[in-house]
Amino acid sequence: MIEFNKFISRGNFTNNLFFFFGNEQFLVFDAYQQVRNRLVKEYKVEILVFDAEEEKSKEKLIDSLLFLRDEDFFLSKKLLVIKNIEKIYPIQSKKKKLDNFDLVFAEVLETKVFGNFIVVLSYDDKLSGLAKELSKNKNACENFAFPFDFLFGGGAWFEFPKLSQQQIRSWLSKELARRDIVAEPAVVDFLLENSNFNLWELNSELEKIKSYLGEKKNLSISELTKIHSNTKETNVFEIISFVAQKDLDNSIKLVQLVIKKSHQELLLLSLLLKFFKNLLFLFDEIKTTRDRTLLAKSIGVQPYFMNDYFEGIQNYSKKEAEKAINYIVQADFLLKSSTIDPVNLLVFMLSKIIKPNEFYGNA
Repeated sequence: MIEFNKFISRGNFTNNLFFFFGNEQFLVFDAYQQVRNRLVKEYKVEILVFDAEEEKSKEKLIDSLLFLRDEDFFLSKKLLVIKNIEKIYPIQSKKKKLDNFDLVFAEVLETKVFGNFIVVLSYDDKLSGLAKELSKNKNACENFAFPFDFLFGGGAWFEFPKLSQQQIRSWLSKELARRDIVAEPAVVDFLLENSNFNLWELNSELEKIKSYLGEKKNLSISELTKIHSNTKETNVFEIISFVAQKDLDNSIKLVQLVIKKSHQELLLLSLLLKFFKNLLFLFDEIKTTRDRTLLAKSIGVQPYFMNDYFEGIQNYSKKEAEKAINYIVQADFLLKSSTIDPVNLLVFMLSKIIKPNEFYGNA
């Protein structure tokens, strides 16, 4: 973790091959994002993502690798992201004879990927603990089969093992500081006591906090209790999954529970409004790409949350999403300007969004 932070804080990269792996999936993905953002900032870079879990084909991988060789006079650099490489190349300690596809892959790596960049991501458990092993014996990578001998021998590689609770506490404190948030000491305790020890969830909380603070820097415990989603007991973000799935029963149960425990009806409306606005944008964006990372970036969310959006695109039409936005805006106005019971108001709104024909004709 510390090594990577030092690495990313340097000037220009001296490597053009990066390998990030480990059981802490959020940190693996976050490392990739930081490298990608640096490359986008420093170069006019074109990005291509190859997911071996979806393709499972060496031939298609080679097609992606050759993308790095194609010259484009308008682009100075290219970045190829290879995810789940172990689906094509299982982790092996014994070297074997390379086939024709392997030879092309090796040639690309040997030529320093034609001056472009490759980021390889893996979450394979068989790689766990390799950082410690390789720190003791730098020649150990020579025993790995292709392409891991290249990844460990010629690239910049970092392992992100599962963090302990104490390490998560340290990570959380550093992330608050990185976002320029000055928090009371009790803030970290509160977040950890009321959240699962999951970096994806904690990162979502931090993004919500930053959005809430705006230009402000100081975060008090009293402010935090107003906006925290109490993920340990009642995960308010689950409303998105339930609505995306058109699960009215669970949506209503969650609304009742959230309002009873924390009175976060305005947060619920805010999350739903953002969801359907993003959904409207994605209806057009998905016509040009299905890449999870690029789509997530286009709407400003983590790829981890894209399943809900893909679900929403399947279950809602563009017209239904537009109507949903109108219902949410109306509910927000009534919530702030009338004495209507919040639970009844939100249940009525959800019913019109999720099952309009069954409950209210074509309303």
